[in-house]
Amino acid sequence: MDFYEANVVKSYRLYLLLVGVWPYEYSKANEMQRIVYVTCVISFLLVQFKEFFDYIRIDLSKLTETEKILIKRTYKKCSYYCQIIFLFCYFVAFVLMIIQVFQIVDYETTSRTNRTNYFDRIILTEYFIDREKYSYPIYIHLNVAILLVCSMEIGTDVLHAIIITHIIGIFDKIGYLTIHLFDEPEITCQKIDKHLIYCRRLVYIVNLYKRNLKFCKKYNSTMVICGAIQLIWGTLIISALLLKLRNELLPHNLRIMFIYCFFVSLYLFIIYMLILPYQKVYEISETLFFKAYCGHWYSTSAKTQKLLLFLMHRFMTPYKFRFKNVVIVVDQTYLSMIRIGFSYFMFVHSIQE
Repeated sequence: MDFYEANVVKSYRLYLLLVGVWPYEYSKANEMQRIVYVTCVISFLLVQFKEFFDYIRIDLSKLTETEKILIKRTYKKCSYYCQIIFLFCYFVAFVLMIIQVFQIVDYETTSRTNRTNYFDRIILTEYFIDREKYSYPIYIHLNVAILLVCSMEIGTDVLHAIIITHIIGIFDKIGYLTIHLFDEPEITCQKIDKHLIYCRRLVYIVNLYKRNLKFCKKYNSTMVICGAIQLIWGTLIISALLLKLRNELLPHNLRIMFIYCFFVSLYLFIIYMLILPYQKVYEISETLFFKAYCGHWYSTSAKTQKLLLFLMHRFMTPYKFRFKNVVIVVDQTYLSMIRIGFSYFMFVHSIQE
């Protein structure tokens, strides 16, 4: 066992000990440790998503019919994005299962003296049973594990995409209300105070904007934790794939080498797809400042036009730059994950030599 495999196995055993599922140390304390660990992780995720979707439910209940049509258009665009994530992630799972089918066929057809463990060709695993005797149950277990992991990843990404889409939809609504801020009121009466109606509309836009800003702030604080986990997880995945690719370069196995090159490229592409919604939020928050110019402000009095200046100065420009910092952090996390992954790969590669 080389340096990389030895350290992976040690890390794997340490992780099993921490979560209480190490098979050689079974006790009631380990059972309680496992229950507490799973409960804490699931509870944290459920509480976060419940809080986010409560915000979304309250916002949707306050929409008018015209605003609902606008929000539905935004959600329709998001559905295409979620379909792309769904297809790519399950395509990776399908490719992994097909590869394992060919690997197990090669494993069964080759002579016993020339056999290589097909489990170590794709995924480094550690089973506490006879691999040759129970090769097919292990193969089924690997496929089920791949499907579960991909389903969990897709479900989490889709939920995040729904939250981001709602933020974009509310910004669309704010832009729509800002453009029509100075429209003529539906109630036509000589004694009606148009300036008062414009003030009420302005207060509604400001409150909606501040509520969406608060929602974004809570979501950004949660994404900091997810970004740190993604940085560690992505670094390990990239390093492992590159090390597997390096091991396949030695026997000049072009088929497996091409597969690992494809996995590295596809994983980086999927991570890049997850960054795009954040860039979209930044772009649409930037357009709010310019949408304020599209209203019929020129047909109102100078007193009413000051309301628009107040709206543009106090609420539109600052958020553009605040969310720009979030986009920069997400992009830097993506680049850092690639850089650290390749650096760790070169470090382990130099030690092996």
